[in-house]
Amino acid sequence: MPTGHDGDGERVVTFPELPGSPSIPWRRLSGLFRMHEAGDEVSETIRQILLWSVESSCFVVNSFAALEAGCFTDALAAKRVSEAAGVRGGGSERAEVCAWLDGFDDGSVVYICFGSQEALSPAQAACLAEALRLSPTAAFVWVARGGTVVPEGFEAATASRGRVVRGWAPQLDILRHRAVGWTLTHCGSNSVMESVAASVALLTWPMAADQFTNAWLLAEAGAAVPVAEGADAVPDAEKMASAISKAVASEEGESTRRRAVELGRNVAAAVTAGGTSCSDMQELVRALGNVDGLAS
Repeated sequence: MPTGHDGDGERVVTFPELPGSPSIPWRRLSGLFRMHEAGDEVSETIRQILLWSVESSCFVVNSFAALEAGCFTDALAAKRVSEAAGVRGGGSERAEVCAWLDGFDDGSVVYICFGSQEALSPAQAACLAEALRLSPTAAFVWVARGGTVVPEGFEAATASRGRVVRGWAPQLDILRHRAVGWTLTHCGSNSVMESVAASVALLTWPMAADQFTNAWLLAEAGAAVPVAEGADAVPDAEKMASAISKAVASEEGESTRRRAVELGRNVAAAVTAGGTSCSDMQELVRALGNVDGLAS
């Protein structure tokens, strides 16, 4: 464990043995690492599990080569397997929200969701609501999960261009709808892969774990724009509104969307016969088939 970082989230930790020798601010590292307590039973168990993963002979990643080419080397023997289908369900909910989206122009809607574990605080929810109110050119679907409290009167004030969904939402169908061009997301791995596979650009607000790295990776790929950072952050509503408006109604935003569309095509190519992910999966199956005593 590095020392001297307590209370200084901007201190940088370098990883010289990784491709590109990345330098990452302490606050962006996984909490599992930052909060490790030597001798604590739970901390030591998590540490051991991670070490076993690192020491394993094979590590399969839900990604695709075109997205992370610079992060892997032949020495790491990395295999990237993209799977863009996901879980579907909720026929009536899907039909209802898609019918509503049919009324908007291509790429004009922002889908907002922070996953199943992240709940916005009242201050954060109020900030997001104000940012959306101040972005009159942006239509939106806001999935308010995990006890997030939407400010009173907000839905009525934005009813002509906004929709709030409480609880479960048909995320895949929303992302794949022609009207959705952007997603405001916490950058969880599944949400990132589903968004990229749907050719949707990202407005990023990472909060924990690998989300900071995911947001950085998509920004480096030209398919994402940062708008906030941190689980406790309360962004400036006017600045967030400006970022949302620029995303949906500017040449700069359109350029980012074009890059997202390109990445989406790369995903489709990766999982077809002869594609990088398809080939890597076949190689993985062959490798596992050569392990003596492996159960089918």
